[in-house]
Amino acid sequence: MPKNWRERLEEAMTQRKLSMRALSLEAGLGPSYVSVLLKERKEPTIENMLALCKVLDISASWLISGVNITPPRERILRFLVENPNAEAAILDLLQAFKR
Repeated sequence: MPKNWRERLEEAMTQRKLSMRALSLEAGLGPSYVSVLLKERKEPTIENMLALCKVLDISASWLISGVNITPPRERILRFLVENPNAEAAILDLLQAFKR
């Protein structure tokens, strides 16, 4: 599994057979944008990162953290936000599955 967002970006580009230039242009960010991110280690804005994710058809959560927040996972997270007292009980239940 790629360790950081740059490695995940490169992996997604490889899977979709897009060059740095092609991705940059498809995202509307200028021909050398992705090259600058990867080679010069610049940090993207949220808007630009989302544009790259859209072209690559990947989630921003996966690019940033390596965790893809699917719709079911999003429902779980929303439940936890709306029911903070349930968090401890759910964590206990999940720990039981590890045993």
